[in-house]
Amino acid sequence: MTPSGVNAAVNANVPLTVHVLRKDGFAGAVALELKDAPRGLTLAGAAIPAGLDQVRITLASSQLQREPLKLVLEGRATVEGKEVARQPCRRKT
Repeated sequence: MTPSGVNAAVNANVPLTVHVLRKDGFAGAVALELKDAPRGLTLAGAAIPAGLDQVRITLASSQLQREPLKLVLEGRATVEGKEVARQPCRRKT
């Protein structure tokens, strides 16, 4: 996702670009969601259409968050009849 960090005020709409790394010929749609997100944060346009490697989405904030949050974006798709969920890869430091 770019940018990888977000600073948003209440009632802000922040554009984000989400990229998917497709493997083994998978070209289907990928649904996106925030895992365990606090109330007041929503995603608009939260799906990567079949055949595309990226999409532009919007993160909306309708409530004040007093502390920094660690948000986790998850992608879900149906692969060979089974639902698969993946979270972004994390680099080891």
